[in-house]
Amino acid sequence: MSPKDLLLALVVVVAWGVNFVVVKVVGLHGVPPMLLGALRFTLAAVPAVFFIKRPQLP
Repeated sequence: MSPKDLLLALVVVVAWGVNFVVVKVVGLHGVPPMLLGALRFTLAAVPAVFFIKRPQLP
């Protein structure tokens, strides 16, 4: 694997690890499950808007 691939894999591992900590700390202290799911989706989707190019459509 190239160093870039290893770095991306490490980013995914760290994101998953931090996710479990956030769910335990924030999710167990009064945040409704639907709101927590919406926040997780938003935090994942917003950066994608800036880093993924739009497809070329006619």
